[in-house]
Amino acid sequence: KVAVLASRSVVGLSSFSDEKRIRVCSGFVISSNACTDTYKILTSATLIRSLNTNNILIPDVKIKVCLPNGDISDGVISMVDFHYNIAVVKVKSDQKLPEAILISEVTKRGAVLAIGRFYDHGRVMCAQGKIRKQASTFDCSELLVSSCQTTMGGCWRSPCKLQW
Repeated sequence: KVAVLASRSVVGLSSFSDEKRIRVCSGFVISSNACTDTYKILTSATLIRSLNTNNILIPDVKIKVCLPNGDISDGVISMVDFHYNIAVVKVKSDQKLPEAILISEVTKRGAVLAIGRFYDHGRVMCAQGKIRKQASTFDCSELLVSSCQTTMGGCWRSPCKLQW
């Protein structure tokens, strides 16, 4: 039930350069503006990170966002922080997207879910896991690592069965 509710705020994203797809990943809605039908999506900075250099944007990168209803919209990079490996992408949508409910207190152990959305067809993917006592591959001690089995391309094994 948690995955079903949370998935309504999850989108799929893809980065392109010269019409060629570079990477795909997922993100979730962190804020909305009802007057302009715009949403801010928190995602991984890896989506737009240069293939050759760690902390530089892909030149002339374009972002496309797959919404929960399967529609594809253009995204605009609003913020990037390579240290924390996060990016914010702005997207306009007629579809109402609920903001994810974020909490300030994070437990450093226990069960977690990784929820994503396939970019190509919009279906939800989900993987169960636990928080690991392990350092992140990024130079950032605040990032937590889980045992959830996921891939950048979205070819996840899905132990969660989502019931709509």
